[in-house]
Amino acid sequence: MRIGFACILGASIFAAAPAFAQSPLNLPELDRLPSPVAPKDSGTTPTGTITGAQPTTTVVTTDGPRTEITFDEPRVEPFTFWARAEYLLFFVKNTPMPVSLVTGPDPTNPTQELLNSDRSFGPFSGMRFTVGAYLDAGQSRGFEANYFALQRRSTTFSAGSDDAGTPTLQFPFVNLSPGAVGNFLMPIAYPGIFAGGVSVTSTLNLWGSEINGLQVFVPRQAGFELVGLLGVRYLNLQENLDISSVSSALLTSPNTVLAQSDQFNARNQFYGGQLGARVGFNRNRLHLNATGKIALGVNHEVVNIFGT
Repeated sequence: MRIGFACILGASIFAAAPAFAQSPLNLPELDRLPSPVAPKDSGTTPTGTITGAQPTTTVVTTDGPRTEITFDEPRVEPFTFWARAEYLLFFVKNTPMPVSLVTGPDPTNPTQELLNSDRSFGPFSGMRFTVGAYLDAGQSRGFEANYFALQRRSTTFSAGSDDAGTPTLQFPFVNLSPGAVGNFLMPIAYPGIFAGGVSVTSTLNLWGSEINGLQVFVPRQAGFELVGLLGVRYLNLQENLDISSVSSALLTSPNTVLAQSDQFNARNQFYGGQLGARVGFNRNRLHLNATGKIALGVNHEVVNIFGT
């Protein structure tokens, strides 16, 4: 408004000059305007354009030429878009190994458990990609969507006997055949009878995506930002358990080799709505954000079992 008022005031003073003096109109300031258009004849109106912060038009009419000064209107960006990529460092709780493998000095009664315990995958590295936009000029409403994926991690346990079948390695199992009673042991390695080994691999893979609507309650210009989130989330957790064993019968010639493989594949898919908030603190070029979300929904689980 300062530029507009200054131009209107200046134009009024110059317009009033002929009323007090009978001298030709002199506009020294207007001569300095950028891009003047020279008149083609005495009836042509010279025009100059000045770009200002506020839209205004001033028209000066005198006995001389007609001069018009125009200020461009400022542009308002109704659509603000952003995108970012983030590195993720995830930790998941230990994965149970619901498989029992026993050993011990007495092959007829092995009691030392080797597998039925939790296994740690360690830290997971991953990436998250986010895009979003404000849908109004005031940047009070918008949307944000992201996708993340963690690296596929595996943990492997292996055990084996020597050529004589020491130490013993056996899988306890429950015989579900009609008439069978009690628990049984399936030998993988047994001194003097079988020599062999076992390998157990557990694999985990996690990825997901979400989309949220944004409602700004406190704008960022205040140095503190508060944004509400409301949207939907999808998660996909894939876990695999592979058990492989090889046994060689020592009492046959040539030795009879028995190979076994069992696979358990579980897939969990979560579909749900979520509610959350993001708090931001801004000071010069320092920006700190904290986001909290809670999701409620359904989990769909599928388990596939393959064995020999």
